[in-house]
Amino acid sequence: MKKQILIFLTLILFSLSCKRDDEFKRYNGFKKDEAIVVDTNDTTEVISTTDSINNNVLQVSASFSQLNTKPSEIIITGAKEHKLLPIYKFKKVNSNTTAFRNELYSWSYDSNNENNFYLPGLDLSYGYNLVNLAHYNTLNNQLNYFFKKPALIKTIYYPSVEQDSIDKVPAIRNYYLVSVNDEDTNKDTLLTKKDLRRLYYFDLNAINKTLIIPLDYSVKHSQYDSKSDIMYIYAKKDENKNGMIEKPESTHIFWIDLKNPLRNGMVY
Repeated sequence: MKKQILIFLTLILFSLSCKRDDEFKRYNGFKKDEAIVVDTNDTTEVISTTDSINNNVLQVSASFSQLNTKPSEIIITGAKEHKLLPIYKFKKVNSNTTAFRNELYSWSYDSNNENNFYLPGLDLSYGYNLVNLAHYNTLNNQLNYFFKKPALIKTIYYPSVEQDSIDKVPAIRNYYLVSVNDEDTNKDTLLTKKDLRRLYYFDLNAINKTLIIPLDYSVKHSQYDSKSDIMYIYAKKDENKNGMIEKPESTHIFWIDLKNPLRNGMVY
């Protein structure tokens, strides 16, 4: 009887420990299902066919095996012929799929200036389990992908549908900015938000990609300077080269000219 009671108490303590562990992960923003297992031996180029647009079969380029993906609703951009198609990771549960959110924001009007959006001329899409983006051009019927391998895309800035202005001058953007975890930098065989978060510039056709913030930094948050039309990026440097960010490591500030994001530099 004593042995049975001891086993019962052990099971209760184990259950409580697991519950506390899950609560800790949720509190710290770590979502277990928002992770991609990295298979270093996998050389697969195409992992699945998902849907079609005008008879073009969508094939998600990847090198990570056993990843189920599906497209979400097309993102309409302010550049007439250019559409974006989010590609999401999903789990099969009893032949059904679990939905992952895709939130599109139009930022509230700021009474202090004319800007209808947080960044004038740009809309924002926020990704959760968003593992790739496809760009589709309705003019030439061409489809291409932002990333060659699955990634965890956090945010996408793209030309806004509604016209916006700065000091009564139209704010016309012809590019995309994407923040993403696209490399297993801490070498734990998982691609998660614990890895360094990068910021990329893409041209309007999503063909030319440029890293805006250096590789050994992880992007944290941004701030908009409406007077100069500049975005400030706050990023922590991976000073000990372990592929992840820790509290003691220093924060630096970069600036990006939103008229031409390829014009950028460091403030501090």
